Amino acid sequence: MNQITSSTKIESANGLESKPNRIEWVDTVRGIAFLMVIYAHLDYRSSALMHCFSPLVLTLFFFASGYLFKSNQSVIQALEQRVRTLLVPFLLLGIFDIGLSYVISFSNSHNSLYNESKNFLLQVYGHEALLWFVACLFACSIPFYFCAKYIRSVTALLIFVSCVFCFSALIKIPVLPWHIQFIPFGLFYMSLGLLYKRTESKFGFIDHPWAISLSFLTFGSIVAIEQFAFHKAIGTITPTTNVIDGIICTVAGIGGCVGISKRIGRKIPLLSFVGANSLLYFGLHGKCYAVLQIVTKHLFQEFSIASTPLLNLILGIAIVFLDVVCLIAPIMLINKYVGFITGKGYKIPIFFFNRSGNDSK
Repeated sequence: MNQITSSTKIESANGLESKPNRIEWVDTVRGIAFLMVIYAHLDYRSSALMHCFSPLVLTLFFFASGYLFKSNQSVIQALEQRVRTLLVPFLLLGIFDIGLSYVISFSNSHNSLYNESKNFLLQVYGHEALLWFVACLFACSIPFYFCAKYIRSVTALLIFVSCVFCFSALIKIPVLPWHIQFIPFGLFYMSLGLLYKRTESKFGFIDHPWAISLSFLTFGSIVAIEQFAFHKAIGTITPTTNVIDGIICTVAGIGGCVGISKRIGRKIPLLSFVGANSLLYFGLHGKCYAVLQIVTKHLFQEFSIASTPLLNLILGIAIVFLDVVCLIAPIMLINKYVGFITGKGYKIPIFFFNRSGNDSK
């Protein structure tokens, strides 16, 4: 779903392996993150797992996007790419979701077309804004380009965005259209991704078992302390009321996920497929998991199966897996026949006119 990679086209006999020029571990990281996204939306979910997923579910996407930043793009090239690979898919998939909700609806209450369209276009967090994270990523990607392009030192960049991030947490920016209040958050984690990219050779140990274990031990300890000692959860989009704890926690969790992803490599092609096509999964997974949950609830009533925390955990994991698998064929068909939906195979010509009004070459 990120704004930098140019293609999510799939090839090979089984259709699940990415192109050779893709960065496998980045796709795997995003695949892991998107499994958390699906799980977070389910009725069948474990509160303990949600405490662990919440700090990572979105920060991993920002981190991956920052890692894939291209500093050699002009302003026009960068804007065109972000519009084509984020804004256009956001609009097309959003229109599809709104239309589909009037054909297939699993809710007794339904917003009017006007209200649903208004919420979608305004993108105010908490107002049932479809595909809100895609809109948020687009909003964050524009200022990040300028920050990363013109603050040459990554250390200086990180110091700058850290100050902006902490200041925004202190003043508590109100909810704004297009998730503008989350830009400091996005800038921070995208900058971390860029910093890791430029210093990656110094972190060759990150995929060693001891490093992964230490990362997750630190992550889990902070989550547990926040939950049991202070009765606070580290949030999805704002780390915590204690910003320092939240940053240490999420950085440790990101390090562990990156380490695992580098060790996995190509061993689990399904994760790479999900990561490479996370934008399409964002747009399509909702109705699929809704159907799976309805079927599951019907089976519970039919066979009088008692619900327990352990059973909820098993059912949640099963629904996530089925949701991912059921969407493989539709996503492969979209990539093959209507790849323009995700910004593939074309450029937006309006961005490439010179000052005289002629098409630039």
